[in-house]
Amino acid sequence: MIHISHTLIRDWERIADELASQSYAVVDNFLSSDQVSLFHTLTMDYYQAGDFKEAGIGRMQNYSKKDQIRGDQILWLDEQSAEPLIQNYWEDIGLLQQYLNRTCFLGLHSGEFHFAVYPIGKEYKRHLDVFKDSDARKISVIVYLNPEWKPEWGGALRLFLPDGELDILPVGGRMVCMRSELIEHAVLPVKKERYSLTGWLKTADTLSF
Repeated sequence: MIHISHTLIRDWERIADELASQSYAVVDNFLSSDQVSLFHTLTMDYYQAGDFKEAGIGRMQNYSKKDQIRGDQILWLDEQSAEPLIQNYWEDIGLLQQYLNRTCFLGLHSGEFHFAVYPIGKEYKRHLDVFKDSDARKISVIVYLNPEWKPEWGGALRLFLPDGELDILPVGGRMVCMRSELIEHAVLPVKKERYSLTGWLKTADTLSF
């Protein structure tokens, strides 16, 4: 069984420090090349089997599918999955959640994650990772799963920051964390299928309607 990198404490320290100072963090080589390959193969198998669904925006009564805004397809993950790769990912993300709670006092208690595939030509326009009727999502976590990615293939994650825009390429094994309610972002159009493992660390809802 191949386990995701052993969550070295320096990576968690860096993520916590950068989330506090600039509301986002980028960690390269969170997954090794072998792990990226395994995740990529697993994701492609699910995708080619037709297990993915078109993603939408909003939730419950506010949910809708708007391909002109969001073009990815997703497969939600189950923490109890029989796949060792997925089980190990949940375990390591749990360690990150615990560390952020100890150091940043965020009150995180759960997570939700899905595989995402952007077919050629698709994008996700500028948005925040929070719902109008929920403030539970606190930290967005993205891990990129393409073993190879060239700049000319597009698909960068564009962060809209106070001092300008920052484009982050979906390099295999790279992790991006950001404050869900603070960092507006977009996925630029892709010229090659783009794979990722995307999700959110959450608190209890404090909004009431």
